[in-house]
Amino acid sequence: MDGCEIIYDPFEHIAQPYKKGNRRYAWANVTGRLGIPHTAFNGKVKMVSGSTIEIMSDDAITELLSGSVFLDGKAAYSLCKRGFSDMIGADVLPGDQPIFFYEGLRNTSDFQNITGRIMYNYLIFQVATEGGDFFQLTPSQSAEILTDFLDGEEKRVMPGMIRFENNLGGRVAITAFDLNNNSSSAVINYKKKEIMRQMIEWLGNEPLPVFVKHQPNMFCIFNRSKSNDYAVVVVISLCSDPFDSISLDVAPEWIDSKFELLNNKDTWDNIKVETQDRTIKMNTKITLMNPVIIKFNKT
Repeated sequence: MDGCEIIYDPFEHIAQPYKKGNRRYAWANVTGRLGIPHTAFNGKVKMVSGSTIEIMSDDAITELLSGSVFLDGKAAYSLCKRGFSDMIGADVLPGDQPIFFYEGLRNTSDFQNITGRIMYNYLIFQVATEGGDFFQLTPSQSAEILTDFLDGEEKRVMPGMIRFENNLGGRVAITAFDLNNNSSSAVINYKKKEIMRQMIEWLGNEPLPVFVKHQPNMFCIFNRSKSNDYAVVVVISLCSDPFDSISLDVAPEWIDSKFELLNNKDTWDNIKVETQDRTIKMNTKITLMNPVIIKFNKT
């Protein structure tokens, strides 16, 4: 499996005991709903959330931060408590009662394929899936602020997401949200889908092997063959709405592939795709919890 790597240590309960509502793979709930493939090992970009940092050694943390890492607010706070604030480009403290209603892009030119700059942020309303915790980021001068939490008049309150390159050559991104048990529209929305995808690609300094465009709540798996001459992509819709087509952004190494679709008889059918830049579109219907399995064959 290929994609960003979600870091997890089974001994994390030492730092934070298991209890109802704790999500040990918090990043999986994000990438898994935004059409971003992930893996459990050997991913270039590491996704870290929660209390995992608290049981890592200093050497392991230094190695982590010398690469490419995406932190949620709690993981960033844990690093600051351990004395690594200069390596992540920010001081981080627990947030108080939220006094903001939106999250906005600081500079729209930082991202492509996003219309508008404002996203709703309902952390102030603890209703149904809305709500959750956040952390207050105070970025260093060399960190770049990508989004801000905004008040009701769309004035900046505090940073919502930052990125930073440290003196070890590592790339670090931080979202202010605590992703544990957070499925709010502040984290899962159309703009954030593109923001997260592009942040991961910036961190890794390379495109993701595949990304599900446009459609919401799409779980995506990318399986690369050991020979690297073919790959199998699984797209599973977690959305109750059916779709008549699927659009995927693929890495340049796969764009000229021959594409095949697994049929109900467990054999492969050739499938025509429409190609534009990195995007392939296939007129294949996808419905709730019915996997679509596509084979990429390098030509």
